Amino acid sequence: MLGAMAWLPPGGVGRQLLSEAAIKVTNATGHSATAEEDAQVMPAWALALCWGIASALSLPLGAAIALYYLPPERVRATMMAFGGGALLFALTVELFGHLIYLGQDHFTADEHTLLVVIMASCALGGGLFFTALDHLLNNAGAFLRHASLINRPQTREVIRRIVGRKTVSALKKISLFQHVPESSLRAVLPYMHKSTFAAGHQIHGNLGINTPLLFLLTGSAEVVYL
Repeated sequence: MLGAMAWLPPGGVGRQLLSEAAIKVTNATGHSATAEEDAQVMPAWALALCWGIASALSLPLGAAIALYYLPPERVRATMMAFGGGALLFALTVELFGHLIYLGQDHFTADEHTLLVVIMASCALGGGLFFTALDHLLNNAGAFLRHASLINRPQTREVIRRIVGRKTVSALKKISLFQHVPESSLRAVLPYMHKSTFAAGHQIHGNLGINTPLLFLLTGSAEVVYL
């Protein structure tokens, strides 16, 4: 009512004041619309609180589930390895994640969606890569870094398999075994014994029919006829 009863100066001054008033009203209306839109979105602090609670509950929730159901060892190892990759991705997001929101004014909706899809795909790919790398390292003996796993029967079997794989690879370098299938070489591994000799050491004094068959994997040897 005060606006309707206000007196405006005549002429160009009145029109200028009226134009400025219209601009102010337009800006105020736009601000109100923005405020209504913001009211429909969860506040940043509330969203951060929800994610923080979910993250904090994940550890005790996983421990509670393990009390009643313990997944197989391979499943647990896969989940732990994938979780390690997820932690690395979370650290990466801390470095560039804010750029996604800062760049909303410079990207179209499709470009912004594509950026989010690429980020999610890299997160999944990184987790799978970390899992595969962990699996390869464990097969090569990296699990021996855990002292509690050394005396387990499964560990001894894996060690024999690793040593056997390396022995087969060394035997394949010998021309006599280059065309022998690896399965056949693995079959005779239990009957083989690997020894290391110092320089100048005499391996056998008298060679005969009962002398074992020797294969030189590394180094050199000299046959001396007496």
